[in-house]
Amino acid sequence: MPNVLDHSKPYFRFFEEISAIPRNSGDERAVSEYIVDFARERGLRHRRDAINNVVIEKDASPGYEGAAPVILQGHTDMVCVKREGVEHDFATEPLKLRVEDGWLRAEGTSLGSDDACGVAAMLYILDDPTLEHPPLECVFTVEEESGMGGAAQFDYSSLRGRRMVGLDAKDEAECLVATAGGRRFTLSHEWVPEQAAGTVVTLSVSGLVGGHPGVEIHKGGANAVKVVARILDHLRAHGVHIRLAQLDGGDAGNAIPGASRAAFVADGVPEESLRALLAAAVDAQTGQRTATDPDMLIEFDVDEQSRDVMSHAVTAELCAAILLIPSGVLQMSPTFAGAVQTSCNLAAVHAEAGETSIIVSTRSSVEAQLDDVVSDVVRIARLFGFDAEAGPSHPALSFRPVSPFRDSYAEAMRELWGKDIDMLAAHAGVELGYFAANLPGLETVALGPYITGAHTFDEAMEVASFERVCLFLAGFLRRLQDAR
Repeated sequence: MPNVLDHSKPYFRFFEEISAIPRNSGDERAVSEYIVDFARERGLRHRRDAINNVVIEKDASPGYEGAAPVILQGHTDMVCVKREGVEHDFATEPLKLRVEDGWLRAEGTSLGSDDACGVAAMLYILDDPTLEHPPLECVFTVEEESGMGGAAQFDYSSLRGRRMVGLDAKDEAECLVATAGGRRFTLSHEWVPEQAAGTVVTLSVSGLVGGHPGVEIHKGGANAVKVVARILDHLRAHGVHIRLAQLDGGDAGNAIPGASRAAFVADGVPEESLRALLAAAVDAQTGQRTATDPDMLIEFDVDEQSRDVMSHAVTAELCAAILLIPSGVLQMSPTFAGAVQTSCNLAAVHAEAGETSIIVSTRSSVEAQLDDVVSDVVRIARLFGFDAEAGPSHPALSFRPVSPFRDSYAEAMRELWGKDIDMLAAHAGVELGYFAANLPGLETVALGPYITGAHTFDEAMEVASFERVCLFLAGFLRRLQDAR
């Protein structure tokens, strides 16, 4: 199999063109301009709002003028993470794509198939004049990965459709029928740096599975920030006096931290004893994670130097907050077997030079339970002197027991693929919730190729699956000739 995408197929070509454009959350202007230029060159009606959401409309094919319009939607941004030691500037450099054994990856970085695949699929449908379809409203949103800011600020009054295909799914056989709502907030704390000299330990944790907190949190992988805090707690419990100089972990608010690093001044025990305690703590953490994080690597170095540090008391408060803030599955769904109902993810910590910030994201399909978790985290934060600032939130997508549009989708899947859809209640938050909340009576389905490791540097998309999804989307739209 070739190790490059086949540019003779437009969906592959569009995917590669998108991958060459910087599109971190909040930095979507260039990709929005690419989409606007695409529409302008083809004479398609389009509009772009102040934050770079783009809508492109395409008229119905001959014979489909009486059909109800269909909304297609995907987001233009991506989660930008890279493997430790990899040199890559997401703000200026294109992703380096390669195909291995039928799977598309980026070299040392996240791939951004979430959601370049959805964007490329829409461009394919809009680009081909031979495809048959109802009137189309293609919506390209921004800032999905950093809190769904694009969907939150979108002007829904401009849309006529009440049938929608969301193109941000990660399994071609699954159809999202319900999703979790979520909230993200930042805990902050200022402290006065002190100059300290002595034994400085640098500690790094890497190689964890990490992953998407809505899709993979049920797998029980370790949180790298929590691992560092556990090691520090072990040292403190054995008489080591610790003053943190730096603690960093987590690259994005929408990912489980897969790496973390700390630097601290340690005293109270001889260096030989300190090294032995560190080795024991490392063994304790790696030993309990052989099944979930087999590639976990914990390294430390001990040196004599001076650093600006926080006090013993502030260090203890930070470690206690990290350890007490819940991170993982809090409750499974009693309605949908095997589905997560409520979770909390300690997504990122950055502490240095007198300032500490902690990003926490919570998810639940039950609004009252989401409120409870947020209250618990805020209570813990304030107990240790942190201020809590509310960040982005997103609504849940409620299950519709009756949906003719979903029935048509299921029928098309049986006809084209010879299999039934797997209705999924996902713990991931998706923009469909915003669309459903703002467009009364909206019926939704979700489509996407097989993607693994989303939001990590191990992200991969099955090439054949992406092609199947694009062709299935075209075939499904061709079947929507009636007005239902």
